[in-house]
Amino acid sequence: AHVLVDPIERRSVMDVRLQEAAQHAGGTLIPDDFLMQENLSLVEEPHVITGAFSDEFLELPEQVILAVARGHQRYFCVRSKDGKLLPHYLSVVNTAENPQNIKRGNDRVMRARLSDARFFYREDTKIPLAERRAKLKGIVFQKRLGTMLERAERIEKLARELGLLLQLPEPTIMAAASGAHLCKCDLVALMVGEFPELQGEMGCAYAKKQGVDPAVADVISTHYMPKGASDSTAPTDAGALVAIADRLDALVGCFAISLSPSGAADPYGLRRAAIGVLRT
Repeated sequence: AHVLVDPIERRSVMDVRLQEAAQHAGGTLIPDDFLMQENLSLVEEPHVITGAFSDEFLELPEQVILAVARGHQRYFCVRSKDGKLLPHYLSVVNTAENPQNIKRGNDRVMRARLSDARFFYREDTKIPLAERRAKLKGIVFQKRLGTMLERAERIEKLARELGLLLQLPEPTIMAAASGAHLCKCDLVALMVGEFPELQGEMGCAYAKKQGVDPAVADVISTHYMPKGASDSTAPTDAGALVAIADRLDALVGCFAISLSPSGAADPYGLRRAAIGVLRT
């Protein structure tokens, strides 16, 4: 009846078919446990359709293409043997009686999504990241704790103070402070408005494209680490310094105005912030 009831069997079949499709497309599957779980619940018998998009979209940062495929469409992506993203994606479907027709529809949707992303990327790169900072005062972090601009200013100051207290080298403190100055600027970018999960990642990509020191640009993305229990901490001292400053600002500010977590609610993620500080 084309229904694989056992989820373990269904996942195994899906994994094998994905690996075979990726190999047939000339690469290897980019593993993604979220997509495996998501697609596992969407199909009764997994079939895999290999789609493609134009090479011209590879000008976009890799994380943007992955976000389009993963977030909007629940598609897997494929990487070549030399580590580069290939212009192919893998779609898990429940029935595949007319795979060419499915592929045509999927390709059309993927092309439209990537075209939107390319527009956002090109528009965003027209404005230097530092010039976006003033717009952060239009985003309220918490009405009693001020705007995101005020929060960014506190994080930058705190990163300097922590660096001095920890007696870190001056270049590390300078990189941390410069990264903290830019670390929230991408929140007002078009791309992050469409893909909130890319905050930090896009700021880093835009900064590097605009000639910012890579050590400073990396702080923008790594200060969000660890994002979860299984995520690693920031790999550099500068990134770790801003990661701690970011979380301490949230912890101190929220506890100061009696927003401590309860058994039922932790809207500002303070438990996660505390664990992030300790792990870092």
